[in-house]
Amino acid sequence: VLVENYSAAREVRGRGFIQGIDLEIPTRPIVEQGLAQGVLFNSTQDTVVRFLPPFLLQEQHVDKAIRVLRKFLGRKRRRAA
Repeated sequence: VLVENYSAAREVRGRGFIQGIDLEIPTRPIVEQGLAQGVLFNSTQDTVVRFLPPFLLQEQHVDKAIRVLRKFLGRKRRRAA
């Protein structure tokens, strides 16, 4: 859904609970924003952000990570418009 709704998102990839999103923008700000809101992301290859969920994953963890990503990508979309 993120790839379909946000032009900065190119591809979702991953296995199991660890999922990554390849973006057209640097991902370090997403990592920093996630940490500030209690969500653990890491950045690889400068444009790939990965969600690193807690070992005992709950639906609320995934929902929060998606909210952080949507908020960040939504701001990027508005700036590009």
